[in-house]
Amino acid sequence: MNRNYRWIILVFWSLTTAGAADPPSAKPLYSLAPGTRWSYEETQEIVRVIGSRTNATHVTGTIDEEVSVAPAHYKENGDTVLSRSTTREKRETDGRLSEGSGGLVQILGWRGDDLYLYGVRAWVDGSYSESMNLYQPPLLYLKSSARTGEGWTVGKEKNMGADLRTTATMESPETIRVPAGTFSNCLKIVHMSTVESLGSESQVETGIVQDTFWYAKDVGVVKEFQVTSIRYVNKQGSISDREEYTRVLKSHIPAK
Repeated sequence: MNRNYRWIILVFWSLTTAGAADPPSAKPLYSLAPGTRWSYEETQEIVRVIGSRTNATHVTGTIDEEVSVAPAHYKENGDTVLSRSTTREKRETDGRLSEGSGGLVQILGWRGDDLYLYGVRAWVDGSYSESMNLYQPPLLYLKSSARTGEGWTVGKEKNMGADLRTTATMESPETIRVPAGTFSNCLKIVHMSTVESLGSESQVETGIVQDTFWYAKDVGVVKEFQVTSIRYVNKQGSISDREEYTRVLKSHIPAK
């Protein structure tokens, strides 16, 4: 599955005590203030089987993210903003090296203490691959009233031809060590997605994406780990993809 399918999922919470996850508001964990920045290191391992042929790809790269103000015509409430990210990658597939870039724009906003995704648009190597996907209704990326062990329905995501039906579950907090430092009491959110479609040219047989995020108070996402397993059929024949993707925080710059 294309790397774009695991776009940034911004689920935000604050932890009041070690081992507890009953905050009155989600907002302190992640800032939508314009000028907030994050930088990540990423790695990805992809194994694709087409018939009797197996291809292996190793990806390394960096991701830079920044929050900015959304254009007025996207505003559906008082604090809707854009979250932009750009990615620079190096890929090695069966001994062949290549470089590329990509990114996305997300329209995000709060409704009370719940966070919603209103739309997303992706680009690859400097060119937009599609128009802005506007969600009606918007996707519920954080349900503030959820507690440890509880879940909620995120909704149906659309990105670069793929349809994914997603739910989220909050798990117990953990301590996470990344290049940016050690963060205790990180909120752990697991997203489970069923891949329903990859576009008109592919027929999905089975497809599951498990995406785990760890969030630190006043910082945001400090680590993400995603596992994708999918089987589908297109004009090349029967294809099986297995991917493991990791990104870890290098630095965080709050808005001034």
